Amino acid sequence: PARVEPGELTTDKLRVAAGYWTRELDKSLSRLGVDHVDAYYFMGVNDPRVVASEELHSAFEAARGAGKVSHLGISTHQNAQECLEAAIDTGWYSLAMIAITPAGWYDYTVKNVRPGTGTLVALKPVLERARDAGIGLVGMKAARHIATGAYGGKFEAAEAAEDFFDNLYDEVFLQSGLNAFQRSYAYCLGHGLDVVNADMQNFKHFEENVAAVRRVPELFA
Repeated sequence: PARVEPGELTTDKLRVAAGYWTRELDKSLSRLGVDHVDAYYFMGVNDPRVVASEELHSAFEAARGAGKVSHLGISTHQNAQECLEAAIDTGWYSLAMIAITPAGWYDYTVKNVRPGTGTLVALKPVLERARDAGIGLVGMKAARHIATGAYGGKFEAAEAAEDFFDNLYDEVFLQSGLNAFQRSYAYCLGHGLDVVNADMQNFKHFEENVAAVRRVPELFA
C-alpha cells in the first residue's frame, strides 16, 4: 500500500490503499502474462494497523476468490516486531519478509497478562510464535550488512565493515572457514528463519550463499 504516516490512518485512507493494492496486483499479473501468482506482499509496511486492516484484507480475499493469488505476505524494514505481532494476531498471513541481521533479533520475551488472573506469563519468542501461526519467515538484508546504509549497502561498500558481527559469534563459528558474508547468511538461517532473501549482486554471491546453506545443519544443530 502507499505509505501512510503514523497517526494519519483513517478508514478512507485504508480503503484507498486497498484499491491501490488491487490495481497493482492486476498490473503485475498483466506484465507477467499470468492469471495467478502464489503470493503477493504488502511492501514496506511499518505500521501494525496496516497489517491488521480489514480493508486491505478484504481486497486480498476478493483477489483470492477471483483466483488471482493464493497467499498474502508483508515486507517490513521498520517496526518489524510490532508488524509481525499483528500478522500473528490476525491469522491472515502466510509470509513475512523482515529486515534482520545477526545483531537484530525479534526474540524478546513478551510479558502478557493471563485473562482473569492478573498473572504475567511469558510468551514464546516472536519468530517461534510466527512459525506456530503458519507464517513462513523470510529474512532480508541479513547477508549484506545493514550497517553500511539505511537499508543496506552494496557488497563493495560493505567490505569495510565485514567483521561487524564477529563479536556475536563463538570461536567455533568464526573458525568455520566461511567468509564474513557467509557467516551472516548462515547465522540467520540457523536462528529461526526459513529462507533469506540475500543481496546477491553477482553469481559469486549466489555460490557463496549456497555453500553457506549447506553448512547450517553442521554449524547450528
